Amino acid sequence: MFNTELREGTLLAGRYFIVRLLGSGGFGTVHEAVHMVTERRVAVKVPHPHIARQREFRERFLREGRLGARVAGEHVTQVLDAGLDEALDLPFLVMELLVGEGLDAKLKRAGRFGGNETVSVLLQVAKALEQAHACGVVHRDLKPNNLFVTRGGTVKVLDFGVARALDAATIGAGQLVGTPLYMAPEQFRQEELTPAVDMYALAMLAFKLLVGAHYHQGVTRLRAWEMGQVLSTGPVEPATVRAWRHGVWLPPRFDPWFAYAAHRDPSQRLVSPVRAIELLEVALEPTPTLAVVPPPPPPRRPQRSLAPALLAAILGACALLVGVVALASAGSERQLAHVPTPNPPPVPVVLRPAVAAQIAVPTASARRVRAAPTSSSRPESRMSLH
Repeated sequence: MFNTELREGTLLAGRYFIVRLLGSGGFGTVHEAVHMVTERRVAVKVPHPHIARQREFRERFLREGRLGARVAGEHVTQVLDAGLDEALDLPFLVMELLVGEGLDAKLKRAGRFGGNETVSVLLQVAKALEQAHACGVVHRDLKPNNLFVTRGGTVKVLDFGVARALDAATIGAGQLVGTPLYMAPEQFRQEELTPAVDMYALAMLAFKLLVGAHYHQGVTRLRAWEMGQVLSTGPVEPATVRAWRHGVWLPPRFDPWFAYAAHRDPSQRLVSPVRAIELLEVALEPTPTLAVVPPPPPPRRPQRSLAPALLAAILGACALLVGVVALASAGSERQLAHVPTPNPPPVPVVLRPAVAAQIAVPTASARRVRAAPTSSSRPESRMSLH
């Protein structure tokens, strides 16, 4: 009988004191524990009962745990111990205890990542994959749920080797273990698996982070055999077109990168994960375009202060006013110069009485007589004044 329920206070394998449950997945549970001798806090993972009952799985579980412990690196979760609790008849793995959050939770909160953040996350994942491949370990279940982001921003890859053991334990029963949306076509065909399956999953992970949706979004609604037919063919539509359906624009250069990284034929895929992410960074850069550069604008004259201009205007107005006044004054003087001078009154002439009598003004009768002289009249006698 198998007892896989690790309660608080359980002593596992005589040295790990179970503190609390951290989480549960499709294949097991993870608990926080304390080593009784070193007092180091660790994470202990045990399989679910229906998996733990398979003796072949338990052997592979321990063997793959030892293989995972050989993959050492900054971005790989350290496997500290592995064993079998004989009292519970339960295999277990002991790993370093991480503080932070899963990438799946972070992505769910953000919706999707930008290009720089996507490259930063995937570059750390790629470094972990290269270290694992160099040790002969293929992850085979790469997805956001198996990635962890620490409080310092370091990305850790979880479950190295375990996914391989789970896959080997269930293929014989006709089941496919893993996340279908990240599985390579050869996994559905149950062919020999190589590190190329991790490259395929890395490409699908890049699409998921950039777009916020799976490349094969909606395929899980199909029946199992229909879904297998769709996923076993690999991508058939350009990634940019499929991203646009989700309202996300990706640079055109992303298409050839995605086509090579997620090629249906594993021999045609990119080989180095780190090199693949370096090429992804280039593909996500904005494409330079030719543009007509307008001529520079003419140099602007330095702006002068308004005070000198205002002062000059005032002085000009004053000068104009003075000129108008001067012209008006000059015109008045010319008019006064042309005014005629009145004649002086006549000086009276004093005549002697005798002379005055002689030149007295004739009467009206005399004037009438003079006005109509007759032909017989004699010429007027002339008088002289003496």
